[in-house]
Amino acid sequence: MKTWAKVGIGCLVVLVLACIISAAVFFFAGGWVKNKIKSATGDIAEMGKSAAVINKLNADYPFTPPADGEVNESRLQAYISVCNEAKPAVDAYGAWIKSHQGQEHGKLSDVKEAVTHMGAAARAIGDALKSQRMSPKEFSWIGRTMDEASREQPADTMTEGQRQLIKVLEAQINDPSISEAARNNLKQQIAQLKAGAGESTPPSHNAELYKRYEDQLKACRLGPYGEILMGSMAAQGTAH
Repeated sequence: MKTWAKVGIGCLVVLVLACIISAAVFFFAGGWVKNKIKSATGDIAEMGKSAAVINKLNADYPFTPPADGEVNESRLQAYISVCNEAKPAVDAYGAWIKSHQGQEHGKLSDVKEAVTHMGAAARAIGDALKSQRMSPKEFSWIGRTMDEASREQPADTMTEGQRQLIKVLEAQINDPSISEAARNNLKQQIAQLKAGAGESTPPSHNAELYKRYEDQLKACRLGPYGEILMGSMAAQGTAH
């Protein structure tokens, strides 16, 4: 294990190794070491309970993405609530990982601390999901869909020449010497130019939704370590 970032991905390996070590020290080590092992493996066992909670959430709140691919606004609000509720524990887990990045070896107390932070983050996410009646699968889908919507660009095939022509026509509209009929004709020409160039193509439902909630979504992001946890949780929903 080269970095502590791998703790989040390799927790099952740690669990197996901890169990083997526990069996060995039971026969060969003193009470102090056995107590340390018991403490660390106890925290890993708590993570197993968190995994069971996640499986139950996927079973209790099954989710299938809608055929039209549109995010329901009330579910987006629930998604934001989950993020805000879980963020403190997830941020603490991420901060611990960053503080141990680059360490080649860690003491047993480091393993225990890493698992403790990871377990707290997983429990916080599970509790937040449950309060909003949301499965990890739905949460992950909403997150991915909003990320895609944030990158959506309105269709615009207007050339620079067309833009300049529109500016000329708009200037003529403001000329007080022209008749009302001529002004209306200019407005129609501008509308036709914009429509033909695709400038008037409306944004998608998801893009509009993202725009309305952009500040809240940016503020409550769980970050890369939260995404790792949520990704593994959502994966469990498809594997059971």
